Amino acid sequence: MNTTKPGDELAVELSQISVKYQQLELFSRLDFALPQQQITAVIGESGCGKSTLLKLINGLVAPTSGSIRLFGQAQTQPFNNTTRRGIGYAVQQIGLFPHLNAFENIALLAKLDNWQQTEIEQRVSYLADCMGLTITLLERYPHQLSGGQAQRVGLCRSLMVKPAVLLLDEAFSAVDPITRKEVHDRFLQLHQEEPRAVLLVTHDMREAVKIADKIAVMQEGKIVQHGAVSTVTAQPANDYVARLIKDHI
Repeated sequence: MNTTKPGDELAVELSQISVKYQQLELFSRLDFALPQQQITAVIGESGCGKSTLLKLINGLVAPTSGSIRLFGQAQTQPFNNTTRRGIGYAVQQIGLFPHLNAFENIALLAKLDNWQQTEIEQRVSYLADCMGLTITLLERYPHQLSGGQAQRVGLCRSLMVKPAVLLLDEAFSAVDPITRKEVHDRFLQLHQEEPRAVLLVTHDMREAVKIADKIAVMQEGKIVQHGAVSTVTAQPANDYVARLIKDHI
């Protein structure tokens, strides 16, 4: 169910995507569109296919059939390095390298891309300031960071090379509710300054409503409703969507 209007500029288009793993069919003829410069939240119960959707867009899972287009360009498997560099990816587990301090973790991809040191320092400083990370904190190693601090470092790392598409897989769920609110607020402020296509996978409807412009509800490998937050919450397409809204808002 695709609600993108004619004329909207799309960052990602999945067309008639099927994915099979051994004898298990994860997706069957799935269509999905991710608009540029908007935040789309994908919500659904565990096992419905949310993380697989992100992995498809990130080139980590190859479709059995169907096509993937990024900014109008058809993609083949595996994605080339240029395409992969244009996609930021942050996950719940954060995955910071323990032998690198916060600054080095954030700067890693830029160093691999041979950025000049002054460019790296300026970009890290900008992102750290946006996310409320001090210079002293940037000198710490992952084991010296709180959960909220590590979460923000991970977000900065995913944004370091200015990706056109940002994929967030439960990226805010590992921190306590108070810290999560602060991270949400800082992330939204940064998105206003650097708008991009964002796909947020979450099981929290309240988080989706707060952060996203659009919501896609998944159930058993199908997108059962996809539209503006106000439309989905006011006019749920079926009982499943209505229950998610009732139980979590």
